[in-house]
Amino acid sequence: WILFESRSDIFMRKHPFLKWANNFESVSSWMDKYDLHQLLEDGGGFAKIDNFLPQDIAENLCNLLNGQIPQQNWNYTAAKDDLKNNNIAHAFWSTKKFSCAEALFRVFSMLQPGVEHTFSVAKYTNKHFIAPHDDRAYTDVEFEDGSLHLFSRTIAVVYYLNKGWTNQDGGLFQDLETGEEYLPAFNRLVAFTIPHWHAVTAVNNNKSRLSVFGWFLGEGKLYDLNLGGAKPPNLPKTNYADGNPKAPRSTPAPPPKLKKKRKIADVGENPQKQHKAIVKGKLVVE
Repeated sequence: WILFESRSDIFMRKHPFLKWANNFESVSSWMDKYDLHQLLEDGGGFAKIDNFLPQDIAENLCNLLNGQIPQQNWNYTAAKDDLKNNNIAHAFWSTKKFSCAEALFRVFSMLQPGVEHTFSVAKYTNKHFIAPHDDRAYTDVEFEDGSLHLFSRTIAVVYYLNKGWTNQDGGLFQDLETGEEYLPAFNRLVAFTIPHWHAVTAVNNNKSRLSVFGWFLGEGKLYDLNLGGAKPPNLPKTNYADGNPKAPRSTPAPPPKLKKKRKIADVGENPQKQHKAIVKGKLVVE
């Protein structure tokens, strides 16, 4: 069979980030140096990793995300505090709909191979923010047989792609357990166990603050939700409400579809083509 490829298809197939992300040996040899559980234990439940990806790969990914996500693919989400429904004030754009999403999220899943997860890309612009919260939440995961299973967030991961970002730009990650603040600096990753109090200060200008974010999940209700208005131990004098623009009603995303028994990470973009998979730590072909 001779398949027609558009210019955009050829560009994506040959893009340096995708060539690296679809090379199991290259990705695994890089990611194997990160023992996330040990890093979190050493950091008291929090870890910061600078230069998380190879510098050239991070540069290529940044260029790819900045140039390949159409505006109509971004979902604008915003809300006010509603503690009874486990919702906190926030405003930002997010998406899972772009051409390299599968490859990108697979790379981050290798921080915890074989563990259920969900990832997205976020974009914050002027006045976008997240008020203090501890990330406790439940989510329904749909397995391949159509059954739904309740999972809890266990580890949060946020990776930043913002060149030349300064304190004056806002959009700082606030660790409200310690009172520390972190720039969303280029090629920096932060991770923390859940629950962990944190916030994002409002962005002060029209620059785009780009990140990959998500959670690793554990089956069952692993904790009680914070529905009683508990406060973080280090609450700064920040008026987060100033960054809460009016927002259209957002549509909840469907639950992620994950494997029930076989933990598989595809390395092909087209599911109809032959693809490689990671099954019990071994590379096989299906």
